[in-house]
Amino acid sequence: MNKELYERVRQYVYAQEENIVKDLFTLCAIPSVKSAPLPLAPFGKECRRALDASVRLFQRNGFDAEVKGDGLYALANYGEGESAIGIFAHTDVVGVNADWVYTSPFKPAKYGKTLVGRGIEDNKAGVIGALYALKAIKDCEIPMKHRLTVFLGSEEESGMQDIEAFVKNEPMPAVSFVPDNAYPLCVGEKSIARYWVRSAATLSTITNVEGGFAYNVILDHVAVTMRKSEVLYNEIAKRIKERDEFTLTLEEDCVRFTARGLTAHASIPECATNALLLAFDVLKEVPVFSGEERKILASAAEFIRNIDGSAMGIGVEDAVFGKLTAANGMVKMKEGNLYISFDIRYGARQDDAALLASLKETARSQGWKVEGFLLDKGAMVDPDSPMIDALSAVYREISGNEEAKPYLSGGGTYARKLVNAFSIGTAAPWHKIDQLMPDGHGGAHQSDEAISLPGLLDAIALNVMMMVEGDTLVD
Repeated sequence: MNKELYERVRQYVYAQEENIVKDLFTLCAIPSVKSAPLPLAPFGKECRRALDASVRLFQRNGFDAEVKGDGLYALANYGEGESAIGIFAHTDVVGVNADWVYTSPFKPAKYGKTLVGRGIEDNKAGVIGALYALKAIKDCEIPMKHRLTVFLGSEEESGMQDIEAFVKNEPMPAVSFVPDNAYPLCVGEKSIARYWVRSAATLSTITNVEGGFAYNVILDHVAVTMRKSEVLYNEIAKRIKERDEFTLTLEEDCVRFTARGLTAHASIPECATNALLLAFDVLKEVPVFSGEERKILASAAEFIRNIDGSAMGIGVEDAVFGKLTAANGMVKMKEGNLYISFDIRYGARQDDAALLASLKETARSQGWKVEGFLLDKGAMVDPDSPMIDALSAVYREISGNEEAKPYLSGGGTYARKLVNAFSIGTAAPWHKIDQLMPDGHGGAHQSDEAISLPGLLDAIALNVMMMVEGDTLVD
Protein backbone atom coordinates (compact mmCIF):
# COMPACT_ATOMS: atom_id res chain seq x y z
CA MET A 1 0.00 0.00 0.00
CA ASN A 2 1.16 3.52 -0.80
CA LYS A 3 1.36 5.11 2.66
CA GLU A 4 2.03 8.58 1.27
CA LEU A 5 -1.11 8.38 -0.85
CA TYR A 6 -3.14 7.18 2.14
CA GLU A 7 -2.04 10.13 4.27
CA ARG A 8 -2.89 12.53 1.44
CA VAL A 9 -6.35 11.00 1.05
CA ARG A 10 -6.96 11.01 4.80
CA GLN A 11 -6.01 14.68 5.10
CA TYR A 12 -8.29 15.50 2.19
CA VAL A 13 -11.24 13.67 3.78
CA TYR A 14 -10.75 15.35 7.16
CA ALA A 15 -10.67 18.74 5.42
CA GLN A 16 -14.17 17.92 4.11
CA GLU A 17 -15.60 17.18 7.57
CA GLU A 18 -18.06 20.07 7.68
CA ASN A 19 -19.45 19.29 4.23
CA ILE A 20 -19.66 15.58 4.98
CA VAL A 21 -21.77 16.20 8.08
CA LYS A 22 -24.00 18.69 6.25
CA ASP A 23 -24.62 16.33 3.33
CA LEU A 24 -25.21 13.35 5.59
CA PHE A 25 -27.72 15.32 7.67
CA THR A 26 -29.51 16.42 4.48
CA LEU A 27 -30.17 12.78 3.59
CA CYS A 28 -30.97 11.67 7.13
CA ALA A 29 -33.70 14.30 7.43
CA ILE A 30 -35.70 12.44 4.77
CA PRO A 31 -37.93 9.69 6.28
CA SER A 32 -37.21 7.23 3.48
CA VAL A 33 -39.14 4.26 4.85
CA LYS A 34 -40.80 2.16 2.16
CA SER A 35 -44.46 3.03 1.58
CA ALA A 36 -47.19 2.61 -1.03
CA PRO A 37 -45.93 2.78 -4.63
CA LEU A 38 -46.60 5.84 -6.78
CA PRO A 39 -45.81 6.60 -10.45
CA LEU A 40 -42.00 6.89 -10.77
CA ALA A 41 -41.75 6.17 -7.02
CA PRO A 42 -42.07 2.37 -6.76
CA PHE A 43 -41.14 2.33 -3.07
CA GLY A 44 -43.07 5.42 -2.06
CA LYS A 45 -42.71 9.19 -2.08
CA GLU A 46 -40.01 9.49 0.58
CA CYS A 47 -37.79 6.77 -0.88
CA ARG A 48 -37.90 8.59 -4.21
CA ARG A 49 -37.16 11.89 -2.46
CA ALA A 50 -34.06 10.41 -0.81
CA LEU A 51 -32.91 8.97 -4.14
CA ASP A 52 -33.34 12.35 -5.85
CA ALA A 53 -31.54 14.15 -3.03
CA SER A 54 -28.61 11.76 -3.30
CA VAL A 55 -28.38 12.25 -7.07
CA ARG A 56 -28.33 16.03 -6.59
CA LEU A 57 -25.40 15.74 -4.18
CA PHE A 58 -23.38 13.83 -6.76
CA GLN A 59 -24.36 16.27 -9.52
CA ARG A 60 -23.45 19.34 -7.44
CA ASN A 61 -20.01 17.84 -6.92
CA GLY A 62 -19.42 17.45 -10.64
CA PHE A 63 -20.39 13.82 -11.21
CA ASP A 64 -22.66 12.40 -13.86
CA ALA A 65 -25.65 10.99 -11.96
CA GLU A 66 -29.25 10.08 -12.78
CA VAL A 67 -32.22 8.09 -11.56
CA LYS A 68 -32.81 4.93 -13.57
CA GLY A 69 -35.51 2.32 -14.01
CA ASP A 70 -38.46 4.64 -13.35
CA GLY A 71 -37.25 5.32 -9.85
CA LEU A 72 -35.88 1.90 -8.89
CA TYR A 73 -32.28 3.07 -8.43
CA ALA A 74 -29.73 5.68 -9.47
CA LEU A 75 -26.19 5.60 -10.87
CA ALA A 76 -23.31 8.06 -10.58
CA ASN A 77 -20.10 7.75 -12.57
CA TYR A 78 -16.56 9.10 -12.65
CA GLY A 79 -13.62 8.34 -14.89
CA GLU A 80 -13.07 6.20 -17.95
CA GLY A 81 -12.65 2.53 -18.73
CA GLU A 82 -14.59 -0.27 -20.36
CA SER A 83 -15.28 -1.92 -17.02
CA ALA A 84 -16.08 -0.44 -13.64
CA ILE A 85 -15.34 -0.63 -9.97
CA GLY A 86 -18.73 -0.56 -8.26
CA ILE A 87 -19.68 1.08 -4.98
CA PHE A 88 -23.14 0.12 -3.73
CA ALA A 89 -25.14 1.96 -1.05
CA HIS A 90 -28.82 2.44 -0.24
CA THR A 91 -30.91 5.47 0.61
CA ASP A 92 -33.88 3.69 2.24
CA VAL A 93 -34.12 3.02 5.99
CA VAL A 94 -36.06 0.84 8.38
CA GLY A 95 -38.95 2.24 10.40
CA VAL A 96 -38.82 3.86 13.81
CA ASN A 97 -40.52 3.71 17.18
CA ALA A 98 -41.15 6.37 19.80
CA ASP A 99 -38.36 5.79 22.31
CA TRP A 100 -35.57 7.90 20.82
CA VAL A 101 -33.63 9.80 23.51
CA TYR A 102 -30.99 11.96 21.81
CA THR A 103 -33.13 13.36 19.00
CA SER A 104 -36.21 12.50 16.97
CA PRO A 105 -35.47 9.98 14.22
CA PHE A 106 -35.42 12.32 11.25
CA LYS A 107 -33.83 15.32 12.93
CA PRO A 108 -30.16 14.27 12.81
CA ALA A 109 -27.99 15.73 15.52
CA LYS A 110 -24.34 15.94 16.52
CA TYR A 111 -23.23 15.26 20.10
CA GLY A 112 -19.50 15.60 20.59
CA LYS A 113 -18.00 13.34 17.94
CA THR A 114 -21.16 11.24 17.58
CA LEU A 115 -23.81 11.68 14.89
CA VAL A 116 -27.36 10.43 15.63
CA GLY A 117 -30.34 9.85 13.33
CA ARG A 118 -32.20 7.13 11.45
CA GLY A 119 -30.01 5.98 8.57
CA ILE A 120 -26.96 7.82 9.90
CA GLU A 121 -25.03 4.54 9.69
CA ASP A 122 -27.34 2.18 7.76
CA ASN A 123 -26.83 3.25 5.11
CA LYS A 124 -26.78 6.94 4.34
CA ALA A 125 -23.22 6.99 5.67
CA GLY A 126 -22.53 4.54 2.84
CA VAL A 127 -24.02 6.98 0.31
CA ILE A 128 -22.02 9.93 1.60
CA GLY A 129 -18.93 7.76 1.95
CA ALA A 130 -19.23 6.81 -1.71
CA LEU A 131 -19.62 10.46 -2.75
CA TYR A 132 -16.53 11.59 -0.86
CA ALA A 133 -14.52 8.59 -1.99
CA LEU A 134 -15.15 9.70 -5.58
CA LYS A 135 -14.28 13.29 -4.64
CA ALA A 136 -11.03 12.17 -3.01
CA ILE A 137 -10.02 10.12 -6.03
CA LYS A 138 -10.91 13.01 -8.35
CA ASP A 139 -9.45 15.91 -6.34
CA CYS A 140 -6.32 14.02 -5.27
CA GLU A 141 -5.84 13.07 -8.94
CA ILE A 142 -5.46 9.37 -8.25
CA PRO A 143 -5.07 7.47 -11.55
CA MET A 144 -7.52 4.57 -11.96
CA LYS A 145 -7.72 1.96 -14.76
CA HIS A 146 -11.46 1.56 -14.30
CA ARG A 147 -14.29 4.01 -14.15
CA LEU A 148 -16.08 4.27 -10.81
CA THR A 149 -19.81 3.55 -10.73
CA VAL A 150 -21.87 4.29 -7.63
CA PHE A 151 -25.19 2.47 -7.31
CA LEU A 152 -27.78 4.16 -5.12
CA GLY A 153 -30.61 1.86 -4.11
CA SER A 154 -33.94 2.56 -2.49
CA GLU A 155 -35.32 -0.82 -1.35
CA GLU A 156 -32.41 -2.66 0.26
CA GLU A 157 -34.16 -3.06 3.59
CA SER A 158 -37.34 -4.64 2.28
CA GLY A 159 -36.88 -6.62 -0.90
CA MET A 160 -33.89 -5.59 -3.09
CA GLN A 161 -35.92 -5.16 -6.27
CA ASP A 162 -33.59 -2.21 -6.90
CA ILE A 163 -30.39 -4.24 -7.14
CA GLU A 164 -32.15 -7.00 -9.06
CA ALA A 165 -33.11 -4.42 -11.67
CA PHE A 166 -29.49 -3.24 -11.82
CA VAL A 167 -28.22 -6.77 -12.37
CA LYS A 168 -30.75 -7.27 -15.16
CA ASN A 169 -30.19 -3.96 -16.94
CA GLU A 170 -26.60 -2.84 -16.31
CA PRO A 171 -23.11 -4.31 -16.89
CA MET A 172 -21.63 -6.07 -13.87
CA PRO A 173 -18.61 -4.25 -12.35
CA ALA A 174 -15.26 -6.04 -12.35
CA VAL A 175 -15.17 -5.74 -8.57
CA SER A 176 -17.64 -4.15 -6.16
CA PHE A 177 -17.56 -2.69 -2.68
CA VAL A 178 -20.63 -2.46 -0.47
CA PRO A 179 -20.03 -0.12 2.52
CA ASP A 180 -22.86 -1.54 4.60
CA ASN A 181 -21.20 -4.00 6.95
CA ALA A 182 -18.03 -4.25 9.05
CA TYR A 183 -14.28 -4.50 8.54
CA PRO A 184 -12.03 -5.87 7.29
CA LEU A 185 -14.32 -7.38 4.63
CA CYS A 186 -17.16 -9.87 4.32
CA VAL A 187 -16.66 -12.74 1.86
CA GLY A 188 -19.97 -14.57 2.29
CA GLU A 189 -23.53 -13.99 3.50
CA LYS A 190 -26.14 -16.38 4.82
CA SER A 191 -29.35 -17.12 2.99
CA ILE A 192 -32.31 -15.16 4.34
CA ALA A 193 -35.89 -16.43 4.41
CA ARG A 194 -38.87 -14.47 5.69
CA TYR A 195 -42.32 -15.80 6.43
CA TRP A 196 -45.34 -15.68 8.73
CA VAL A 197 -46.75 -18.46 10.87
CA ARG A 198 -50.53 -18.34 11.39
CA SER A 199 -52.34 -20.10 14.19
CA ALA A 200 -54.78 -22.67 12.84
CA ALA A 201 -57.09 -22.08 15.82
CA THR A 202 -58.57 -18.70 16.71
CA LEU A 203 -58.18 -16.79 19.94
CA SER A 204 -61.27 -15.73 21.85
CA THR A 205 -60.05 -13.90 24.96
CA ILE A 206 -57.34 -11.98 23.10
CA THR A 207 -58.88 -9.59 20.57
CA ASN A 208 -55.73 -8.00 19.17
CA VAL A 209 -51.94 -8.25 19.29
CA GLU A 210 -49.82 -5.69 17.50
CA GLY A 211 -46.15 -4.79 17.39
CA GLY A 212 -43.13 -4.38 15.13
CA PHE A 213 -42.68 -2.84 11.69
CA ALA A 214 -40.18 -4.99 9.76
CA TYR A 215 -38.99 -8.56 9.42
CA ASN A 216 -35.38 -7.61 10.10
CA VAL A 217 -35.88 -5.50 13.25
CA ILE A 218 -36.51 -7.57 16.37
CA LEU A 219 -39.79 -6.68 18.01
CA ASP A 220 -39.26 -4.57 21.14
CA HIS A 221 -42.75 -3.18 21.87
CA VAL A 222 -46.00 -5.13 21.82
CA ALA A 223 -49.57 -4.38 22.87
CA VAL A 224 -52.10 -7.11 23.67
CA THR A 225 -55.80 -6.25 23.93
CA MET A 226 -58.13 -8.67 25.75
CA ARG A 227 -61.82 -8.84 26.55
CA LYS A 228 -62.67 -6.96 29.72
CA SER A 229 -62.43 -9.15 32.83
CA GLU A 230 -61.42 -8.16 36.35
CA VAL A 231 -60.41 -11.74 37.04
CA LEU A 232 -58.10 -11.71 34.01
CA TYR A 233 -56.71 -8.32 35.00
CA ASN A 234 -55.94 -9.54 38.53
CA GLU A 235 -54.33 -12.77 37.31
CA ILE A 236 -51.96 -10.88 35.04
CA ALA A 237 -51.29 -8.19 37.66
CA LYS A 238 -50.00 -10.64 40.23
CA ARG A 239 -47.62 -12.17 37.68
CA ILE A 240 -46.01 -8.88 36.65
CA LYS A 241 -45.73 -7.27 40.06
CA GLU A 242 -42.61 -5.08 40.30
CA ARG A 243 -41.63 -5.75 36.67
CA ASP A 244 -41.28 -2.41 34.92
CA GLU A 245 -41.04 -3.89 31.42
CA PHE A 246 -44.82 -4.35 31.52
CA THR A 247 -47.87 -2.09 31.75
CA LEU A 248 -51.40 -3.29 32.50
CA THR A 249 -54.61 -1.27 32.43
CA LEU A 250 -58.26 -2.16 33.02
CA GLU A 251 -60.09 0.05 30.54
CA GLU A 252 -63.76 0.69 29.91
CA ASP A 253 -64.13 -2.11 27.38
CA CYS A 254 -60.93 -4.17 27.56
CA VAL A 255 -57.78 -5.21 29.38
CA ARG A 256 -54.67 -3.77 27.75
CA PHE A 257 -51.23 -5.33 28.35
CA THR A 258 -47.95 -4.04 26.92
CA ALA A 259 -44.38 -5.30 27.05
CA ARG A 260 -41.12 -3.53 26.28
CA GLY A 261 -37.90 -5.30 25.28
CA LEU A 262 -34.66 -4.41 23.51
CA THR A 263 -34.34 -4.45 19.73
CA ALA A 264 -31.43 -5.51 17.52
CA HIS A 265 -30.82 -6.42 13.90
CA ALA A 266 -32.43 -9.73 12.95
CA SER A 267 -29.02 -11.25 12.20
CA ILE A 268 -28.06 -11.04 15.89
CA PRO A 269 -31.15 -12.12 17.88
CA GLU A 270 -28.96 -13.09 20.82
CA CYS A 271 -28.39 -9.36 21.41
CA ALA A 272 -32.11 -8.57 21.78
CA THR A 273 -34.93 -9.06 24.28
CA ASN A 274 -38.08 -9.85 22.32
CA ALA A 275 -41.12 -8.07 23.75
CA LEU A 276 -43.59 -10.62 22.35
CA LEU A 277 -41.75 -13.43 24.13
CA LEU A 278 -41.92 -11.46 27.40
CA ALA A 279 -45.67 -10.97 26.99
CA PHE A 280 -46.50 -14.54 25.97
CA ASP A 281 -44.39 -16.04 28.76
CA VAL A 282 -46.71 -14.25 31.18
CA LEU A 283 -50.00 -14.86 29.39
CA LYS A 284 -49.49 -18.57 28.69
CA GLU A 285 -49.66 -19.26 32.45
CA VAL A 286 -52.94 -17.39 33.04
CA PRO A 287 -55.72 -19.92 33.76
CA VAL A 288 -58.49 -17.61 32.51
CA PHE A 289 -57.44 -18.44 28.96
CA SER A 290 -58.78 -21.63 27.42
CA GLY A 291 -56.50 -24.61 27.02
CA GLU A 292 -56.38 -23.99 23.26
CA GLU A 293 -55.37 -20.36 23.73
CA ARG A 294 -52.63 -21.24 26.21
CA LYS A 295 -51.34 -23.87 23.76
CA ILE A 296 -51.09 -21.24 21.03
CA LEU A 297 -49.31 -18.80 23.32
CA ALA A 298 -46.91 -21.47 24.62
CA SER A 299 -45.91 -22.75 21.18
CA ALA A 300 -45.47 -19.20 19.89
CA ALA A 301 -43.22 -18.42 22.86
CA GLU A 302 -41.05 -21.45 22.09
CA PHE A 303 -40.76 -20.49 18.42
CA ILE A 304 -39.46 -17.08 19.48
CA ARG A 305 -37.29 -18.26 22.38
CA ASN A 306 -35.34 -20.79 20.32
CA ILE A 307 -33.36 -18.39 18.17
CA ASP A 308 -31.57 -21.34 16.54
CA GLY A 309 -34.85 -22.42 14.91
CA SER A 310 -34.92 -25.76 16.72
CA ALA A 311 -38.51 -25.32 17.97
CA MET A 312 -39.61 -24.91 14.35
CA GLY A 313 -37.74 -28.01 13.17
CA ILE A 314 -35.06 -26.03 11.32
CA GLY A 315 -32.18 -26.02 13.80
CA VAL A 316 -29.57 -26.61 11.10
CA GLU A 317 -25.88 -25.85 11.42
CA ASP A 318 -23.50 -25.28 8.54
CA ALA A 319 -19.80 -26.10 8.76
CA VAL A 320 -18.96 -22.78 7.08
CA PHE A 321 -21.66 -20.37 8.25
CA GLY A 322 -22.54 -21.87 11.63
CA LYS A 323 -26.00 -22.10 13.17
CA LEU A 324 -29.24 -20.86 11.71
CA THR A 325 -30.74 -17.82 13.43
CA ALA A 326 -34.47 -17.14 13.77
CA ALA A 327 -35.79 -13.71 14.73
CA ASN A 328 -39.31 -12.40 15.21
CA GLY A 329 -39.98 -8.87 13.97
CA MET A 330 -43.76 -8.40 13.75
CA VAL A 331 -47.04 -9.70 15.15
CA LYS A 332 -50.66 -9.08 14.20
CA MET A 333 -54.13 -10.60 14.41
CA LYS A 334 -56.69 -11.11 11.68
CA GLU A 335 -60.14 -12.64 12.11
CA GLY A 336 -59.07 -14.18 15.41
CA ASN A 337 -55.92 -15.84 14.07
CA LEU A 338 -52.49 -14.91 15.39
CA TYR A 339 -49.77 -14.10 12.83
CA ILE A 340 -46.07 -13.97 13.78
CA SER A 341 -43.28 -13.05 11.36
CA PHE A 342 -39.83 -14.65 11.26
CA ASP A 343 -36.55 -13.77 9.61
CA ILE A 344 -34.25 -16.80 9.42
CA ARG A 345 -30.62 -16.81 8.26
CA TYR A 346 -28.65 -19.92 7.44
CA GLY A 347 -25.76 -21.34 5.42
CA ALA A 348 -25.84 -20.53 1.72
CA ARG A 349 -25.25 -24.19 0.85
CA GLN A 350 -28.22 -25.57 2.78
CA ASP A 351 -31.01 -27.45 1.00
CA ASP A 352 -33.73 -24.78 0.95
CA ALA A 353 -36.53 -27.13 -0.10
CA ALA A 354 -35.75 -29.59 2.70
CA LEU A 355 -35.62 -26.79 5.25
CA LEU A 356 -38.98 -25.41 4.15
CA ALA A 357 -40.55 -28.88 4.21
CA SER A 358 -39.36 -29.46 7.78
CA LEU A 359 -40.60 -26.01 8.82
CA LYS A 360 -44.06 -26.61 7.38
CA GLU A 361 -44.39 -30.07 8.96
CA THR A 362 -43.29 -28.89 12.42
CA ALA A 363 -45.57 -25.87 12.25
CA ARG A 364 -48.53 -28.05 11.19
CA SER A 365 -47.93 -30.52 14.01
CA GLN A 366 -48.08 -27.67 16.55
CA GLY A 367 -51.17 -25.98 15.16
CA TRP A 368 -49.64 -23.41 12.81
CA LYS A 369 -49.41 -22.80 9.09
CA VAL A 370 -46.47 -21.23 7.24
CA GLU A 371 -47.44 -18.40 4.86
CA GLY A 372 -45.58 -16.12 2.46
CA PHE A 373 -42.17 -17.85 2.48
CA LEU A 374 -39.72 -15.51 0.66
CA LEU A 375 -36.15 -16.66 0.06
CA ASP A 376 -33.10 -14.50 -0.63
CA LYS A 377 -30.28 -16.91 -1.40
CA GLY A 378 -26.90 -16.26 0.19
CA ALA A 379 -23.56 -16.20 -1.62
CA MET A 380 -19.81 -16.55 -1.18
CA VAL A 381 -16.82 -15.01 -2.91
CA ASP A 382 -14.43 -17.51 -4.50
CA PRO A 383 -12.18 -18.40 -1.53
CA ASP A 384 -9.17 -18.52 -3.88
CA SER A 385 -9.65 -14.94 -5.07
CA PRO A 386 -6.39 -12.95 -4.67
CA MET A 387 -8.57 -9.94 -3.85
CA ILE A 388 -9.33 -11.35 -0.40
CA ASP A 389 -5.72 -11.32 0.78
CA ALA A 390 -4.91 -8.02 -0.91
CA LEU A 391 -7.84 -6.10 0.58
CA SER A 392 -7.28 -7.68 3.99
CA ALA A 393 -3.67 -6.54 3.87
CA VAL A 394 -4.76 -2.95 3.20
CA TYR A 395 -7.00 -3.03 6.25
CA ARG A 396 -4.35 -4.61 8.49
CA GLU A 397 -1.75 -2.02 7.49
CA ILE A 398 -4.03 0.96 8.08
CA SER A 399 -5.66 -0.37 11.27
CA GLY A 400 -2.53 -1.90 12.79
CA ASN A 401 -4.62 -4.98 13.60
CA GLU A 402 -2.52 -7.87 12.31
CA GLU A 403 -5.12 -10.41 13.49
CA ALA A 404 -7.94 -9.03 11.34
CA LYS A 405 -9.38 -11.63 8.98
CA PRO A 406 -12.16 -11.76 6.39
CA TYR A 407 -15.43 -12.99 7.81
CA LEU A 408 -18.83 -14.48 6.97
CA SER A 409 -21.99 -12.60 7.85
CA GLY A 410 -25.58 -13.22 8.84
CA GLY A 411 -26.48 -9.80 7.47
CA GLY A 412 -27.78 -9.34 3.95
CA THR A 413 -26.31 -6.67 1.66
CA TYR A 414 -26.26 -5.95 -2.05
CA ALA A 415 -23.06 -8.02 -2.24
CA ARG A 416 -25.11 -11.23 -2.41
CA LYS A 417 -26.58 -10.12 -5.75
CA LEU A 418 -23.26 -9.21 -7.38
CA VAL A 419 -20.15 -10.93 -8.71
CA ASN A 420 -16.77 -10.46 -7.02
CA ALA A 421 -18.32 -8.19 -4.38
CA PHE A 422 -17.16 -7.42 -0.85
CA SER A 423 -19.18 -5.73 1.87
CA ILE A 424 -17.09 -3.47 4.09
CA GLY A 425 -17.61 -0.93 6.85
CA THR A 426 -18.92 2.61 7.12
CA ALA A 427 -16.99 3.48 10.29
CA ALA A 428 -13.44 2.56 11.27
CA PRO A 429 -13.76 0.35 14.38
CA TRP A 430 -10.87 2.02 16.21
CA HIS A 431 -13.23 4.98 16.76
CA LYS A 432 -16.25 4.45 19.03
CA ILE A 433 -19.24 6.70 19.61
CA ASP A 434 -18.48 9.00 22.54
CA GLN A 435 -22.01 9.03 23.99
CA LEU A 436 -23.32 6.62 26.62
CA MET A 437 -26.36 5.09 24.97
CA PRO A 438 -29.11 3.17 26.84
CA ASP A 439 -29.34 -0.56 26.18
CA GLY A 440 -30.96 -1.20 22.81
CA HIS A 441 -29.93 2.20 21.42
CA GLY A 442 -27.22 3.37 19.05
CA GLY A 443 -26.92 0.47 16.64
CA ALA A 444 -28.21 -0.08 13.13
CA HIS A 445 -32.02 -0.57 13.20
CA GLN A 446 -32.09 0.58 16.84
CA SER A 447 -33.38 3.83 18.31
CA ASP A 448 -30.79 6.64 18.41
CA GLU A 449 -28.88 5.03 15.53
CA ALA A 450 -25.40 6.52 15.74
CA ILE A 451 -22.01 6.68 14.06
CA SER A 452 -18.63 8.02 15.14
CA LEU A 453 -17.70 11.01 12.99
CA PRO A 454 -13.93 10.27 13.09
CA GLY A 455 -14.83 6.65 12.38
CA LEU A 456 -16.77 7.71 9.27
CA LEU A 457 -13.93 9.94 8.04
CA ASP A 458 -11.29 7.25 8.51
CA ALA A 459 -13.57 4.71 6.82
CA ILE A 460 -13.84 6.89 3.71
CA ALA A 461 -10.03 7.11 3.46
CA LEU A 462 -9.67 3.37 4.12
CA ASN A 463 -12.28 2.52 1.49
CA VAL A 464 -10.51 4.67 -1.09
CA MET A 465 -7.34 2.67 -0.53
CA MET A 466 -9.26 -0.59 -0.91
CA MET A 467 -10.67 0.68 -4.21
CA VAL A 468 -7.20 1.68 -5.39
CA GLU A 469 -5.95 -1.81 -4.52
CA GLY A 470 -8.90 -3.44 -6.24
CA ASP A 471 -8.27 -1.34 -9.33
CA THR A 472 -4.79 -2.88 -9.71
CA LEU A 473 -5.98 -6.48 -9.40
CA VAL A 474 -8.78 -6.76 -11.95
CA ASP A 475 -8.72 -6.42 -15.70
